[in-house]
Amino acid sequence: MSLFSVTALVPAPRAADPPGNDTDGWVPWLRARLDPGWRTTEWRPDCWLFTGSVEDPRTSVSLCRTNVCDTVVSPAGIFCPFCKELPNRVVKPLP
Repeated sequence: MSLFSVTALVPAPRAADPPGNDTDGWVPWLRARLDPGWRTTEWRPDCWLFTGSVEDPRTSVSLCRTNVCDTVVSPAGIFCPFCKELPNRVVKPLP
């Protein structure tokens, strides 16, 4: 699993609201309008994080085009940065 794949699975720790945010108005308004059942495998309401699922056709992400790479990329159908840098590398089969 690549570094990008791992970091996509682990969201950053929740930060305190930045100073000057209108959290008294904005956050309650937004929470009241979020559907808790919306795309439950992709939406993390506890940390306000949406990560697309490669299995969901509604999402514009996919796995890298290199067969042995499991990095999630967006837009779908492209090479990840690592495979794009080394397009001529030879991938040896695992023993």
